[in-house]
Amino acid sequence: MKRAIVFRRLVAEEFEQSVAYYENKQAGLSLQFQATVEQTLHRITEHPEWFPLVRNGVRRAVMVRKFPFVLHFLIEEQRLVI
Repeated sequence: MKRAIVFRRLVAEEFEQSVAYYENKQAGLSLQFQATVEQTLHRITEHPEWFPLVRNGVRRAVMVRKFPFVLHFLIEEQRLVI
């Protein structure tokens, strides 16, 4: 069952800061970053149990290709909390 993704406020703020950082680093780089995050979120929604547990039910998805960014999430009955 696919679950909805919910972002905590601090996560959304960090994401926006990261988008701005990559855009300042190189024009268009933020679009690549956003696409990579989208791909990772898609993988999380498809198979959240594939990602390793790190503690207290929290799982970790690492984006290792071009961007050093990690998404931690909890699996709840109706949603995934990032």
